[in-house]
Amino acid sequence: MKHFAKIDGESYEIVLEERDGATVAKINGDEYAVDFHRVRGQAAWSLRLDDRSLPVSFEVRPDGVSVTVRSESYVVNVEDERARAARAVSKGKGSLDQTKVVLSMMPGIVREVRVEPGDTVAAGDALLILEAMKMENEIRAALDGVVKTVHITPDSTVNKGDALVTLE
Repeated sequence: MKHFAKIDGESYEIVLEERDGATVAKINGDEYAVDFHRVRGQAAWSLRLDDRSLPVSFEVRPDGVSVTVRSESYVVNVEDERARAARAVSKGKGSLDQTKVVLSMMPGIVREVRVEPGDTVAAGDALLILEAMKMENEIRAALDGVVKTVHITPDSTVNKGDALVTLE
């Protein structure tokens, strides 16, 4: 499936493929062998891009995900082709404001739920741990609020776009 990334205002088309047990990324038509491994805790990762190894860290922010590669930081927003098509169809039709519903950005398995209804959270607080592609991802609140509904339980499987937590 195609994914579309906007990195500091520049657009990229990305297709990930599995070939002979390895992952290949096509980025704007150019191919790269990729591999991704956690180095320290939840925040530090190593990205292998062809024969280069790059240190990477992530921080979820209200305006996207801040990705730091080496010492350079970028704001990244990613959507797949289905989300892009849905956004194009709903644009201008007064769609519901979903900003307070935390949606899964990828398919995975919920490993830990760190909040329950009634909890007060601040932007950046950890809500849950989602395992995807053998990596544990800490899903954080993008804004301040009170947990209204927790839609998932530990060990539940989620798809991209599934509601995880609703804040009010």
